[in-house]
Amino acid sequence: MVPKQSVTSFNTRQMRIDENRFSPIERVLLTHDGTVTRMLEALTGHPITVTILARHIRGETLYRRVALESPVDPDPLVWATSEVDLQSLDPQYEAMLREQEIGIGAMFWNERFETFRELMDFDIIATQEQFPSFITANTSELLKRTYSIHHKKASIMNIVEYFPKDKIETFIGE
Repeated sequence: MVPKQSVTSFNTRQMRIDENRFSPIERVLLTHDGTVTRMLEALTGHPITVTILARHIRGETLYRRVALESPVDPDPLVWATSEVDLQSLDPQYEAMLREQEIGIGAMFWNERFETFRELMDFDIIATQEQFPSFITANTSELLKRTYSIHHKKASIMNIVEYFPKDKIETFIGE
């Protein structure tokens, strides 16, 4: 019989995540490669809406700031920023992101747009002084993850998501 070994971290595509630093639900949210909106709907049991906080274009790049919200919680569950290379998108997808209140994952899902998500980084932002200025969270820490979305082997956008750490554990059992 092989003795059980204590695992203190595991590898997520060349990155190690310390299981003593993050709870199981935090590890799932930080390392999954699916649509965060759909995951939040599964965890909370409620529809999640995307609210566009800011959107502008500079050159051939679309910049967006969004909040993902539940109808039963007055505070966002996630904030996100995205940088989208407009030259890499078909005009219909570009128009959707420019004009509609739609999440990127929902757009890809609805249109059956094939993508690959590559996790680049994850961390904890431990003080409110380090929070991005657009985040109005009543929380002491944020979990942050950064990833790229690829289509046809090319990076088409970069996304950074911020999760209020003290709210995440409430997802379990709702």
